[in-house]
Amino acid sequence: MLLAYIIRLRGQVRRNAASSLAIHTLGGIHEVYFPYVLMKPQLLIALILGNMSGIWIFQYWNAGLVSIPSPASLFLVIGLAPPGDIFCVMLGIAVSAVVSLAVSLVVIGSADDLKERNVSSKEHELIRRLEHVGQWGEVSPVLRNPLAAQPPEKPAPDIGEEGGTFTVCFACDAGLGSSAMGAAILRKKLRALPFGERVTVVHASLDQIPDNADLIVTHHYLLGRAKQSAPGREYMSIGNYTDPAAYETILQKIRSITK
Repeated sequence: MLLAYIIRLRGQVRRNAASSLAIHTLGGIHEVYFPYVLMKPQLLIALILGNMSGIWIFQYWNAGLVSIPSPASLFLVIGLAPPGDIFCVMLGIAVSAVVSLAVSLVVIGSADDLKERNVSSKEHELIRRLEHVGQWGEVSPVLRNPLAAQPPEKPAPDIGEEGGTFTVCFACDAGLGSSAMGAAILRKKLRALPFGERVTVVHASLDQIPDNADLIVTHHYLLGRAKQSAPGREYMSIGNYTDPAAYETILQKIRSITK
């Protein structure tokens, strides 16, 4: 599906799709492709057919892994496949990818239908659909501003003072996928900043957010669950874990709430 976007799209959205493909296949972090499905929900058909094709190959050749890969990166999948099953496992993945690509290309249509200005309009279509569900009041302010943050509900520490610390927690469902990647990217950016050494960045699952987390960063569709799990904190949501602008916004937020 991501390959289909790369073929059809142009500009920054195409580069983001290429980055997401690398993170998805090599890093095993699946959340990065969710926004691309939401742009065109009919792509669920391509994903289902691709999945069915791969499972058929695995069942036909009686191939599988010795354990559950987590995260399900291509390297870990190969490492957990018995030597005699590696070819069949890779064949199943390849067949699944080809089927998904073929169907996705048909669903997506021409590149003219997915110009960057039209991609952003998909979000507005999704908002109109969400108006009919009960969680609209919770989700709508976040969708209007993908990096929306709530007003601080507790005093934030001053990282400008000697010994002051500030803890940022990236949270996701399992605490091992997108949250780990986001935490690693932010740590790298903080190394170049004067106050970076006084900012602690951790990652956790939504139900295990540490009590000392001053700022909680999560995907905007998980923001409501993060608030329920760790109420009374400072929150930010992120829509694309590969978007450099999102991390610059997080850094600006850290500066603003720790002055």
